[in-house]
Amino acid sequence: MQALRFLGGMFLLLSAVILIADYTNARGALAPSLTVSMARHWASLAPTTLAAAQKSIQSVSPLLWDPLARSLLAIPAWALFAAIGGLFAWFGRRRRRVNIFVN
Repeated sequence: MQALRFLGGMFLLLSAVILIADYTNARGALAPSLTVSMARHWASLAPTTLAAAQKSIQSVSPLLWDPLARSLLAIPAWALFAAIGGLFAWFGRRRRRVNIFVN
C-alpha cells in the first residue's frame, strides 16, 4: 500500500511539473493553448519510441491505436499523469477499520 501511495505522489508531482512547464512555455511564447497533449510531449522527447509504440499496438489491432490510444494521447499530459497519480493514491489509501462488534 505504501508503494502505491508513493507512486501516486510521484505521478502527481510529475503532473504539477508538467503543468508548470506548459504554463511557462505558453506565457513566454504567447501561445494560444496553455496545455500540451501527451502525444506532443512524447513526440518531442522520444519520437522513435512513439513510432515503435504505434507500430506494436497496430500489430495487435489497428482499432486499438486509432480510437483508443490516440484519444488517450490527445489528453493534456498533466491531466493524464494527475489521473494516474490519483488512481494510485486512491488504491493505496489507508483503509478504515470497521469494528463490527460495537453495539
